Amino acid sequence: MQEAELRAGIQPIEELIDEHRHVRKKAAILWAKYGPGGVADSLRKAERSRIAEYLRVMAAAEGRKVTEASLAEAAECHKDYLDFLAMMTKERAEFFELNAQLEEIAFKVNRGQAVMRYVTTEVGSMAG
Repeated sequence: MQEAELRAGIQPIEELIDEHRHVRKKAAILWAKYGPGGVADSLRKAERSRIAEYLRVMAAAEGRKVTEASLAEAAECHKDYLDFLAMMTKERAEFFELNAQLEEIAFKVNRGQAVMRYVTTEVGSMAG
């Protein structure tokens, strides 16, 4: 089959399957984090809570009284939280790119199938 695919000028299906498997493995952890039902929002909230607790402890150590609202606001502009958001943004972009690569592979498979059907039909009509 690979020889027929090469003669027809299309990428062999085995190569496309290998490429798909490789990209899918890279996308899997990001899918679990950012895909439907992913844990990204829970992780973001946990990071914000961690930072708020840190700020609460620091304020208590200094004898300062703070409100929950001021802690929440301070946590959301804390460097660690902003770094966390930047990392998540980078990962989401990578997730988007990997999904686009998977779609591109699917397009190549579909195109290859169409070309092979066309070539098969043309060869059949010439023989008949």
